[in-house]
Amino acid sequence: MYSVSQSVLPTEIAPNVAHIAPLLLLLSRETLTPAEADRARALARSVTDWPMLVRTAMSKRCLPFVYRHVAALDLLPPEAPLRQEMKQITLVLASRWLSYAQAHRVFVETCLAPHGTPHLFFKGVSLARYYAQPSLRTSRDIDVLVRQADVRPLIERATDAGYRVILDRRTGHLAKCARDVEAVLRYKRDVPLVSPEGIPIEVHADLWHGADFVDSQTLLDRAETCSMAGIELRVMPTAELFVYLCHHHNRHLWSSLNWLADISAIRSAPDFDEARAWSVADRFALREVVEATLAFDDLSRGRPSAQPPLARARAEESRRFCLMIADGHVDTERGLYFERIDPTDDWRASDALHETVRHRAWRSRLTPNLDQYQACPLPLWLHWLYPLGRAIIGARRAAGRER
Repeated sequence: MYSVSQSVLPTEIAPNVAHIAPLLLLLSRETLTPAEADRARALARSVTDWPMLVRTAMSKRCLPFVYRHVAALDLLPPEAPLRQEMKQITLVLASRWLSYAQAHRVFVETCLAPHGTPHLFFKGVSLARYYAQPSLRTSRDIDVLVRQADVRPLIERATDAGYRVILDRRTGHLAKCARDVEAVLRYKRDVPLVSPEGIPIEVHADLWHGADFVDSQTLLDRAETCSMAGIELRVMPTAELFVYLCHHHNRHLWSSLNWLADISAIRSAPDFDEARAWSVADRFALREVVEATLAFDDLSRGRPSAQPPLARARAEESRRFCLMIADGHVDTERGLYFERIDPTDDWRASDALHETVRHRAWRSRLTPNLDQYQACPLPLWLHWLYPLGRAIIGARRAAGRER
């Protein structure tokens, strides 16, 4: 289990980040209305630290969107070195998007389609259908949902095809033997792979942390087909995807601003049915999360929101957390969640989804987990020793403090 000291967590938004925040949040989407474009020009005139804005946009994975508007609105002179640097980075990220799209194709053709494995893609590159210029939307990995019974056969086929199981995502260490792979399959809800070309892929059997109100088979049965980069992909229906993204992005405290672009893009999509989205939100008991998400989208655009006052207050909270994680560091994100959010009053998750970091921390004390295996890779039949060893170490530490 990770550990982040309260003393190293940010307590407020850094002044230089707060200064650029209104413009950064506004530009973190594919399109702007004429009124929003005028607002962007006005905000840009007050920005005194453009390098900070660019660095933050990079760490928050929204630089291509920011550059698109900087260039279209001439927020920086064409000859400005920083604008040219933004252009070069955006071109590199666009080529990376193409490599991810190709990795989608290969994974489908190699590991899924030949075996008829029911699946759907969500998040990441599969969101291309909502963007006029998909390469603006950067991704860290490829996410695919399959049935629990299909996980092991899929991983076996993938490893036979040259994919490698990632043992520790924090360090990038790969599984070196069959026992490592078995430990990942035993303890992970999502199995991380890396393709032969180095593209990360996560195989999920459960999107909702064990909640039984929407099982994976139901989502797989409702999957739709879309075309991306010349291939047909099975994807989550728009209404279900929208509600899921609202849940996911809030649970991760909006640490990536391309997530804000997702919400904006889906709201503008021709097939987005808001009434259906509200119906799905009610079925998933996530209405308050969706309200807060829509309020945050409105807040970032600088426009009035029709959402309830409580949702608007929560949007302000989301904005604050988002900007406090200016470096995009995952331990900061988790640390803020663990230290600053009361698990008994966490609006980001319904009762059915209320498995927080705190709950997982307590469960890890009582059952073996992957962190313990990584620290001391025992044979699988000896894993019952992990919680026992942890209890003994804890008792010794407590005794030492009493002395």
